[in-house]
This record gives sequence, structure tokens and C-alpha cells, in this order.
Amino acid sequence: MKSAKNILQPEHRPLKTAVLVLDECNTLSFAAAVDPMRAANRLAGRCAFDWDYVSATEEHPMLTSGLSVPGTPLARLEGCDLLVVVAGF
Repeated sequence: MKSAKNILQPEHRPLKTAVLVLDECNTLSFAAAVDPMRAANRLAGRCAFDWDYVSATEEHPMLTSGLSVPGTPLARLEGCDLLVVVAGF
């Protein structure tokens, strides 16, 4: 039986992360999903996480604060190591 690769093992290449942002999520949830990756990169002194924003449709998702998050439509996502979903209520 093959064992799955543990994505949390130290590696030299960044963990390719897709952040799927759904309409009507709040800004705090969005920040709480992204800021730990930014902080990890800073503390590591290297790019441990490389992330892109992804939308469920062709339209950019709108946060409850009125901010729009530009991203690639999910249908065009070419792959990732980790998918983080940021949803609303």
C-alpha cells in the first residue's frame, strides 16, 4: 500500500496553496486564512507557502465589507498541494 505524502514535512519548494474565496465571507475570516501563511513565510525567511486566490465562478467574490477579491476561477485551477476554503455564514 502506498502512503500519501505528508504536506507538512519540511521541503525546499513552497507549498502551492489555492485559497477559494466564496461570496459573502467576512474580511476577518479571509485575513485569518491568509495571514498565517504570510507570517510563516516571514518567520521562515523563505517562501514556505505560495498562494493564489480562487473564485467559485468567473466573477470575483465580494466580501461582506464590500471588498472584491480577484482570483482565478476554480474551473481553471491547474492544481495545488493544499486547498483552503474561506466561506461565509
